[in-house]
Amino acid sequence: TKGQINDVVMIGGSTRIPIVRSVVSDYFDHKQLCTDINPDEAVAIGAAIQAAVISKENLDLVVVDVYPLTLGVETVGGLMSPIIPRNTRIPVRRSKVYTTHNDDAAGARIEIFEGERKFTRDNRVLGIFELHRLPRAPRGTLQIQVTFEIDSNAILTVTAQELTTMATEAIEIDTLEFALNEQQVSEAIESASAFAEEDEHDCQRVVARVNYEGVLMDMTRDLKAEKGNPMYGKSLYKELRKKLKEKVKWLEDHPMEEPDVYSKKAEEAREEFAFLYQHGQLPDL
Repeated sequence: TKGQINDVVMIGGSTRIPIVRSVVSDYFDHKQLCTDINPDEAVAIGAAIQAAVISKENLDLVVVDVYPLTLGVETVGGLMSPIIPRNTRIPVRRSKVYTTHNDDAAGARIEIFEGERKFTRDNRVLGIFELHRLPRAPRGTLQIQVTFEIDSNAILTVTAQELTTMATEAIEIDTLEFALNEQQVSEAIESASAFAEEDEHDCQRVVARVNYEGVLMDMTRDLKAEKGNPMYGKSLYKELRKKLKEKVKWLEDHPMEEPDVYSKKAEEAREEFAFLYQHGQLPDL
């Protein structure tokens, strides 16, 4: 029945005639026609594929649906963490495990993006949701599995699950509702190529800064746990706290240093506070 039809797609040159479009729209109860597909290209591509099949020159020809751009989530520092690469065949299901950036985090914010750039600020946000009820734990210890699943109808379901308590939240996104056209997809890919070198340098800077920040956060937490330990004494404990605060203040005042500067600072801190330092392994949300 007409009510069961979701979209009306018109192809061919005659679809540009206003009266034709009006009649078709009226027939389907004034439904808005889908104009995202180039009517001439659709006919030409279909004819070329059919010709190849009929000529038997390419009997292995298969037409498949793919997702045109990379899908991922934002991690600390505004970085884009890819989960489904562009041109991945659908339906598809991919997962990646992340961790928390702060101690005793009560929740994790999952921000979903589409695009080819290194930073989410340059990509397109598709949806946001939060995973609550996380157990109290030091940073870097919880494991949060984020799963992207796209079905044959291009419905994207993103699920976040904390693997200790199995607390789960999810969001469903109909990607066809705001799909980019071919030109917009090409522009996104070209932009990523044009800014590749600049983005890579900025990415290295952010990764180095976040790593150094993580080192200082671990040391601050572990030093706090040693408060009252007679091994250090009050004067030494205060001196160590002062040194850490100075390092944190320096980091706050220098957000745009070169990657090797942060790496050197982190290494110096590890050596100075070797008895406290512990290093995480998973990317932070």
